[in-house]
Amino acid sequence: MIRVLLQKANDSNQAVAVNALMCLGELAAVGGEDVTAHIPELMQVIISIQTIAHLSLRVNFSDHASRIVHHLIRVLEGNSNELRQAVMDTLCALVVQLGSDFAIFVPTINKVRMHLFFLTGLLMAR
Repeated sequence: MIRVLLQKANDSNQAVAVNALMCLGELAAVGGEDVTAHIPELMQVIISIQTIAHLSLRVNFSDHASRIVHHLIRVLEGNSNELRQAVMDTLCALVVQLGSDFAIFVPTINKVRMHLFFLTGLLMAR
């Protein structure tokens, strides 16, 4: 199933690609399939974080905002500074699209940012 979704994530039809990315995120969240076995293929999908930012200029994500933002927050909690920057850029693009509807996500994002800030400070102090 993951292989099919990975193929569809690169589809030229934006709606198909977005839905495939959402399905991959849901599969990873619920652990419906062993996602760790597909990490090399999923790395290609991670690049799609930037694609979501670009798509937000043309595609209305308001119906899927919660799922997208929560998956982006999970990536934000990871160890990669490059991915964090891509996630922040994508979150900014979603802020532009959603406007005041994005406000509901701000406390959660700030909580993660503060955790990362303190974690980074503790690591630098060593």
